[in-house]
Amino acid sequence: MKASPALEALNMMALEPFVDCLQGIFEQSPWIPRRVWEQRPFADVGELHSAMMAVVKSASPAAQLALLGAHPQLAGKQAREGVLTVLSAQEQKGAGLVDLAPYELEEIEQLNKDYQTKFGFPFIIAVREHTKRSIFEQWRHRLGNTVSTEHHNALEQVFRIARFRLEDLMASMAHTDDGPVSMGKLSTHVLDTTAGKPASGVRIDFSVRHDDNGFQLLKTVYTNSDGRVDEPLLQQASMQPGEYELMFYVGDYYSSLHETSADSVFLDQVPVRFCINDAGQNYHVPLLVSPWSYTTYRGS
Repeated sequence: MKASPALEALNMMALEPFVDCLQGIFEQSPWIPRRVWEQRPFADVGELHSAMMAVVKSASPAAQLALLGAHPQLAGKQAREGVLTVLSAQEQKGAGLVDLAPYELEEIEQLNKDYQTKFGFPFIIAVREHTKRSIFEQWRHRLGNTVSTEHHNALEQVFRIARFRLEDLMASMAHTDDGPVSMGKLSTHVLDTTAGKPASGVRIDFSVRHDDNGFQLLKTVYTNSDGRVDEPLLQQASMQPGEYELMFYVGDYYSSLHETSADSVFLDQVPVRFCINDAGQNYHVPLLVSPWSYTTYRGS
């Protein structure tokens, strides 16, 4: 199954943009997306979500406790002071946990105190799956659990919250208020200047610079009979600013031609590095090549 354009955009992001984009999925815990970045590309949202859950499950007890502790209390001090994260504020508001009646606030204050004292972390529940009434019922019920049981329950709720947030993020990356995001695209083609015709079957490795360690391979494609690739290398949400590289395997191409002997081929691999600064524009990066020389330019 082909990844959605929004997920393709995530798959192609360098480390820091990737972490910045996903750091709110698990409450104030950017270390989780940081640890899954090297597992890209992800085929779908479920695979990305599973990878992040695996990071949490394999984390130390202290790290898990810190993750649970990063969640705010429901209708607690942070909510009253207006210092919740945007996502937490939206979720609590959607569950009807604002503008509570005095008796509801009094019970929540006591529930927060009792739960925190017993378990050492806030009560966590995926509020989107509940009404205000069922939240109170679950809260009272779970106070009777053991610490180990409730630690497990809390993590499971964290995972459910993260899945909701991840799906929301994918939707927001794919659409604006007026419909699908309209972005530029990146394309290429190869022209064999010796034969005066498109070069078919040329291998192209497409990579992005992700940090000081160099380039990360995104995909390998081959030119078709028109010397082009079957679809844009980047398009829609996957079109992101950054430094990229196209590695053209022209030596293999010429060596495969009967009329060109391997001894007469001078060029082997031709790297073309370039920057995309405006993701809303079209970038066309062709290669005009012979066995001994090449040129390129930025088209649109």
